[in-house]
Amino acid sequence: MSFIGFDGYQPSELALRHHDIIMKRVAAMDHPGITNPCGEIPLAIHGGFCLIGDVVPYHALVKPDGTAREDHMQTFVRAGEEMARFLIRTNLMRSIYAKEVERTNRIGVGITGLHEYAWKRFGMTFQDMIGGGQRADAFWSSLSEVAEATIIEADSYSEQLGMRHPETVMTVKPSGTVSKLFALTEGAHLPARAFYLRWVQFTDTDPLIEEYRSRGYPVRGPLRTYQNVYIVGFPTRTELARIMPENLIVTAAEATFEEQCRWVELIEHHWLSAGDERYARRGGQVSYTLKYDPHKIDYKEFSRVMQKWMPRLRALTVMPQSDSDSSAYEYLPEEVISGEQYADLMSKIDSGGITEDVAFEHVDCASGACPVNWEGK
Repeated sequence: MSFIGFDGYQPSELALRHHDIIMKRVAAMDHPGITNPCGEIPLAIHGGFCLIGDVVPYHALVKPDGTAREDHMQTFVRAGEEMARFLIRTNLMRSIYAKEVERTNRIGVGITGLHEYAWKRFGMTFQDMIGGGQRADAFWSSLSEVAEATIIEADSYSEQLGMRHPETVMTVKPSGTVSKLFALTEGAHLPARAFYLRWVQFTDTDPLIEEYRSRGYPVRGPLRTYQNVYIVGFPTRTELARIMPENLIVTAAEATFEEQCRWVELIEHHWLSAGDERYARRGGQVSYTLKYDPHKIDYKEFSRVMQKWMPRLRALTVMPQSDSDSSAYEYLPEEVISGEQYADLMSKIDSGGITEDVAFEHVDCASGACPVNWEGK
């Protein structure tokens, strides 16, 4: 049976022959499944789409005019339901994998800005969220409530459209790009930093280099790594650092191996499964990169923690990271600074009306100034 093609488009004979070869091999597999590159969405090996979207509960707490929402929980619930409907409607589009989409109706409703939401609504730090207690229960229950409403709405809306119930509904994607636009922590991840210099590349002929230098922005160059290139540092304060005391922020480098495993376990239970085993199969996975310092955790401890937590978690990416790792690079796109350094830099800068809102330099390259790695460099 062919799983590719749709009315109005039929693949070539060559494509069909290749497809037949793939399908025969898939049929012989014990586990004919795979995930998307970030690992949060299960897909069939023979082809399919990763259809995902984020809700941002932090912004359900405040109205556009800056005043607090009294109906923030209802707004959060509606956001989950609307995202499910939006993704299901997208599954009605014609596509090369239309038959696979029809078979699974798979979607993934994700979440981002968890740490900002927890602090703004519940006054909770990372340690509070994983530590248990009444406030932690209230936080996790709010996620479960929204997840359950989203799953129920996804099934109901699919029935209205004559579609099967979605194979999966909930997920947590990395959300790096989306979260940067909101200046929020990314997906399930702990903040990588509270304050930092965002280094942006400029060609040496760009007049903006001297303009930024005259306004007090730090400038380096010319670089050895990239010919005729200078970099300008933009002091950046995360939204979490704006609303939360710096000494209460726990970064990814500060949380222990086991604390991060517990954090992922709680998100899997309360968001992917809506806090109820009945919904356990309605979630995909949490895309989370656990960072640890191999100079502080030896192989014996690493093995112990992994053997303890691997049977309890659906998925986890582990990445060794050390303060000394940056020594091989002339500079990094983001350089960690303290709140005190941030304040000192800002006191010397005349921004001329330029603000850090929505990370302007990430979304506009018209001037010729593009951030590091914007084009895969």
